[in-house]
Amino acid sequence: MKDRHTASKAAIHRGAWRFGVALLGCGLLTACAAVEDTEREVPNVALPSAFKHADEPAAAAEPAAAEPAVQTPQSEWWKTFHSEELDRLVAAALANNHDLKVAIARVTQADAQAGVTGAAQYPTLDASFKHSSTAPSGGVGTVIDTVKYEQQRTIQASLKTAWEIDLWGKNAYAAESALALAQASVHFREAVALTLVSDLTKSYIDFLAESDRVRVAENNLANARSALGAITTRMERGDATIIEVQQQETAVANAEANVPVHLLLRAKAFNKLAALMGSTPAELSLTGGTLANLEPPKVAAGIPSQLICRRPDIRRAEANMLSANADIDVARAKMYPNLSFSAEGGKGGYSFASLMTPQTMFYSLIGELTQSIFDAGKNANGVRQSRARYKEMLETYRQVITEAVHDVEDALASLKITSDQQKSLARAAGHARRAYELSSKSYDRGAVDYTTLLETQRTLFNTEDTETSIRADRLKAAVDLFKALGGGLEEPHCGE
Repeated sequence: MKDRHTASKAAIHRGAWRFGVALLGCGLLTACAAVEDTEREVPNVALPSAFKHADEPAAAAEPAAAEPAVQTPQSEWWKTFHSEELDRLVAAALANNHDLKVAIARVTQADAQAGVTGAAQYPTLDASFKHSSTAPSGGVGTVIDTVKYEQQRTIQASLKTAWEIDLWGKNAYAAESALALAQASVHFREAVALTLVSDLTKSYIDFLAESDRVRVAENNLANARSALGAITTRMERGDATIIEVQQQETAVANAEANVPVHLLLRAKAFNKLAALMGSTPAELSLTGGTLANLEPPKVAAGIPSQLICRRPDIRRAEANMLSANADIDVARAKMYPNLSFSAEGGKGGYSFASLMTPQTMFYSLIGELTQSIFDAGKNANGVRQSRARYKEMLETYRQVITEAVHDVEDALASLKITSDQQKSLARAAGHARRAYELSSKSYDRGAVDYTTLLETQRTLFNTEDTETSIRADRLKAAVDLFKALGGGLEEPHCGE
């Protein structure tokens, strides 16, 4: 009878085991049917062999050789302007700018999150000490048949460990995705720093430009007042009319009104510099100077494919794309069985003294294999979602590269055009200055009329003011080109 009972139990156990294996097999087939292999490669993006507007290196101060070497932006490209004050401002901004500090903090967060995610690949070990007291000693509902109300105390000390066996690489893929996101945060910090230095350099150029335009406006005001004195003298001699005096009075008033316009623009540029440096305007001091003190930098565009290696926004988009690709494998792995182990061992008793006896030792070992049979499409939709996000990141990556090429083309075109404009305006300013000097002397002698004097005066001011503005635009176009080319790695290495 006993043997039959034992055989019956064995048959039940075998049946339960076979049923479990059958369910596990169904789950495996379901998972495998929905899984496709993914590729972990950066897709090729078609790039032009050369930039359209890079035929003539307009930014170079010297004529190009027959076969010019590719000259990429230096890591500290702002130093090519040869301004000690600009170097000092950039160093302070990189140390104190709040947006950059936020980006640095995000790098630390992403790196820590990658560590948290990667820790799931390894077993955990915890130490536990537990003291409990229950009453009545026999448990809840126990009938007390003695006068004394007793309670039961237990003491337990143990070590616990748990480990999820990464059979299908779920945790490894999750760690890979987290590392890619951490790398993306590094490239975001680089992009913030590049934008910061570019904005600060352009603001400094604006400050110097407005300082020059203030000097041009003040010189125009001085010329207008000098002309007013000459006209007044001629009127006293009967060689000029009151109308000419009033016209020149108007010219003087307009010249006076023009000076505060540029003083305000200079103040705004100064305030923006302070904000970019993470300080207040009261804390910032500038020696000033002129745009003539900034050397037009030498920079050649190089070849378009180097953009992929240099620009931090492209490298960030690439890292986000690789993270999304790894997330597909994470979602796929969730469709496979999950195997985990846990163990606990230690001693427990009614007192500390009892812990010293061998009888108080205990342990437990648990192995668990689970497979989702029905989840209403949760895991399958997770795979679909991950694949859709990867496609989004892929198109974003391609779009960023396309925009990068356009940024370089715009900067090259702007640099060439503003360079040509500056050369023409420099010649025009020289001619206008000479024409005003001649007309001023001729007017004093009565050789020309007032209209000629007024026109040459206006032409001189407008030409000098425009020439200063175009000089600033040329320098800012060089900054835009540095930024468009990535301007941070002297020797870029793809795939890092």
